[in-house]
Amino acid sequence: MAASLLNHRYQILQPLAQSRGGKTFLAEDTQLPSQRPCVIKQLNPTSDQAGMLAQQRFLQAAAALEAASKGHGLIPDLYAYFAQGDQFYWVREWIEGQPLSAAAHQNWSEDQVRVLLVAALGALAHMHSHQIIHCDINPDHIIIRQCDQQPCLIDFGAIKAVMAPVRGMPGFIAPEQAAGKPLFASDIYSLAMTAIYLLTGRSPTEIPRDSSNDRLLWQQFAPALSTRFASILMRAIHSSPQIRYATAEDMLTALQPPSLRGIPVDATVVDPASFSPSVKPTLPKSVGFFPSFNSISLNLIKQLLKRPWKPIGFTVGAVILGTGVILGLQSQLSLHNSLSQAGVVDIGQLKNAVKENPKDSTAQVNLAAAYRESGAYDEAIAQLEPLLSADPRNAAALIEKGKLAFAVGDYSTALGAFDQAIAQTASNAEAFNMRGDTYYEMSEYDKAVADYRRALSVDAKNGQAYINWSAVNSLKGNPRASLQNLNKAIENAPGSISAYVNRGLRKADLNDYLGAAKDWQQAISMPVITADEHASRGYAKSRMGDTAGAIADYDQALMINPKHVRTYVNRAALFYEQGEKEQTLNELEKALAINPNAVTALIFKGEINAFKTNPDWDAALAAYNSALAVSPNDPDVLNNRCGAYFATQQLDLALTDCDRGLRINPRSASLYNGRGNIRLNQDNFEGAIQDYSRAIDIYNQTGREQNAQGAYSNRASARFKLQDLSGALADINQALALKPDAPEDHYKRGLIKIAQKDRSGGSADIRKAADLYRDQGQTESHQKVLAMMAELGLE
Repeated sequence: MAASLLNHRYQILQPLAQSRGGKTFLAEDTQLPSQRPCVIKQLNPTSDQAGMLAQQRFLQAAAALEAASKGHGLIPDLYAYFAQGDQFYWVREWIEGQPLSAAAHQNWSEDQVRVLLVAALGALAHMHSHQIIHCDINPDHIIIRQCDQQPCLIDFGAIKAVMAPVRGMPGFIAPEQAAGKPLFASDIYSLAMTAIYLLTGRSPTEIPRDSSNDRLLWQQFAPALSTRFASILMRAIHSSPQIRYATAEDMLTALQPPSLRGIPVDATVVDPASFSPSVKPTLPKSVGFFPSFNSISLNLIKQLLKRPWKPIGFTVGAVILGTGVILGLQSQLSLHNSLSQAGVVDIGQLKNAVKENPKDSTAQVNLAAAYRESGAYDEAIAQLEPLLSADPRNAAALIEKGKLAFAVGDYSTALGAFDQAIAQTASNAEAFNMRGDTYYEMSEYDKAVADYRRALSVDAKNGQAYINWSAVNSLKGNPRASLQNLNKAIENAPGSISAYVNRGLRKADLNDYLGAAKDWQQAISMPVITADEHASRGYAKSRMGDTAGAIADYDQALMINPKHVRTYVNRAALFYEQGEKEQTLNELEKALAINPNAVTALIFKGEINAFKTNPDWDAALAAYNSALAVSPNDPDVLNNRCGAYFATQQLDLALTDCDRGLRINPRSASLYNGRGNIRLNQDNFEGAIQDYSRAIDIYNQTGREQNAQGAYSNRASARFKLQDLSGALADINQALALKPDAPEDHYKRGLIKIAQKDRSGGSADIRKAADLYRDQGQTESHQKVLAMMAELGLE
């Protein structure tokens, strides 16, 4: 074979592998000047396949893989595919590097495996979106690329499967795939087994199983693993695909820490896209979804009124912590000439400087700023008052007064101080930045942007202004514009930790999880001094799964400044992630004792009450009302209050909040989804369909197709109400394609089929719903569906 050119252009250099399904070679393309290296896979069709049929199936599968492989950096490009004689070949990009199997004994840490999973799941999600199942994920088929150390998925079994069944590597293949029925969830299983292989240094075939339930007893070989990460992997390798994560996106979401909304500027807390609380609000009244057709029995109508499903994807919790710029958004002090061991300005030296020259106003302002940075707010005020009494037009003192007021949530005083400072000097970029931040907190977004622009007109390379501006773009639903702002911030202020942390958030918004991880890793590697910087680095560590490192940074931040509100909120997020609800509330109360107008803390407090097993809607609404008293036009606060009003059936108030939120952020899929649910509940079915359709469009336009599942499901309800059965069935099919293990959608589809007089199909779907409720531990819903089936005589 090496003596001649394959397909008149490819020179075989050496064999790489051989298996039952075919052979793999390293080759070079002689028709290119570079003689580009490539990998050629020779596939052997089974003897029972007719030649023409086998060729047709091969070409179809290869064409699909060619289209899907384009545009993703962790999937090798498919260069060509062809048949020659009775053999079939495909030619792919050569990835120079080492397979994971060569690195299994290198003591992989949890953080390293988490980063690898995030990258690999991103690639897998891309392929799954093109309806391609890998079918053969194992340590040999993930290559760590030499040039950038990124994991690349190779040797997709989808093509090999058209020639012969893909057997897969023992221990890594999912049970249903071994039975010849691969699913998307089969790839999740294989990837999770690969992660376990790295963590334990053992092949799954070398790990014992529990004789009572056949579960793999792998955790004894990775005792240092966090409980949360272990539980994610346990679910991903469950023998039942219905229990596993249905999609790569679902597992990606699970790997991200529970989020609060990613605050631009100093990266306060987490991003809402990855916040998926397991406890959902209990709605006192369900959105109507039952047939009104004469062909349906009265018993069925009664049962449908008592169905176990609820509207999916409503606004409560869909966006959490919706302030933007918060607490300490200002630029860092340039006062690090003399540092204490805690990393703050040496207040003693500044006091001596003031004592030696009491008329030096700069020394006095610096001392006040140092007091503020260390949380000594009373001392800072005491230092500023006589200075401003003697010189009320001192711009530096006025800016510092504004910062103090900003830190405790007295935004009207802060605004007045910044106005006065700007009146004295129109060439101070920091004054414009801080006034913009204050306007932001008061939800006067246009004024905030105007000030950020003015800061840039004073200093075109002011990185902080770009960071702050990115907050407004993010809040208004423009993540790409926000990302551009942050690119400019890093270009002009490459030492800004908050710029990297926030750019990671925006990349995550756009499903670029690998890019996000790189930015957070960069932030972690940067030196820190101030409380703000420790809080930002701690947040980056939390995003990368380093909980202990995050807590250490937060503790250090509070040693520097015991009144650093943002750190208390971040610590609350970590406690919430660990299920420590009381500690979460304690941290939030500490934050609110310092700044009672901290919108982030108020919204988080509202969410805690909304997501209790027995939600306290009065407490949630009180928190949201307090947040809106400070920031009346914040679309995320309006989003969450809208959800709370919906849950308590105050539909007119809910609709008002959703409408207001959409006027500010007309690209909020969550708000459209929420308003659709309200309209559905109010029997405005056409309006509901319009809102769900808009939500679906936004999800699709922003690369978040998976998030559209709830909108499709709810739009099916509205179409059913309008007796559009074919439209309802199309929507519910789409919802199930996005989330095959959603029992409420199988239940709905069963009802739709029964309404279409497809009793057999409807019965099968409702039975499937019952099985899923059982497998997912929802015993009450399982029993209700079984009782309904018995009453209706469904098989």
